[in-house]
Amino acid sequence: MGFTPESECTLLRIFLCENYYKSIRVVTSTNEISAILVIYNMLMFSHTSQDYKCPICIGLNRLENEDTLLKQADEVYKDDLVTAYINSFWIPTCEGHVIVVPNEHFENIYEMPDEYGHRIFEVVKKISIAMKKAYNCDGITTRQNNEPAANQHALHYHHHIFPRYDGDSFNINLAKKSVLSDPKDRIEYANKLKEFLAKTINWE
Repeated sequence: MGFTPESECTLLRIFLCENYYKSIRVVTSTNEISAILVIYNMLMFSHTSQDYKCPICIGLNRLENEDTLLKQADEVYKDDLVTAYINSFWIPTCEGHVIVVPNEHFENIYEMPDEYGHRIFEVVKKISIAMKKAYNCDGITTRQNNEPAANQHALHYHHHIFPRYDGDSFNINLAKKSVLSDPKDRIEYANKLKEFLAKTINWE
């Protein structure tokens, strides 16, 4: 999904603010209403600059370069709507956590179509079950941040799945700076998850 130049964005923001509710009243198609909501939310809650290089989109395009930390070996699941990766940054004592992302660029939850949200929830649930088995963890925490004020760093919707262990001090460690993992170490966790997903999870 591309973005218009900043001047056009400003004019479109003004137009949408003035015509948003009027537009909702005059259109009759549910799809038209959904499209208006997506555009409105995309423009009103975006923090990306015109030259923003999305690290998640780069990874989704199967590129490995200096603009992304994602490696193709981090991928544990992919379908027509979403992809799951072992995350590049780890929380100490909860290593190997996963992010699930939409394959299209949606910056945050406000603009993401329901179809993608439903699929993300389904995949988060299934990977959580697989993670319990593969990592032998005591619990699961899921977390999703929107906008920089809420600690969203990569400006592409991503849903975290953390393995949890009794006494892991997760909340204390979460408040500290996360640790950039070694790509070689991520492969071990990716292989564990893929093995359990292939054997025990029915994705149909």
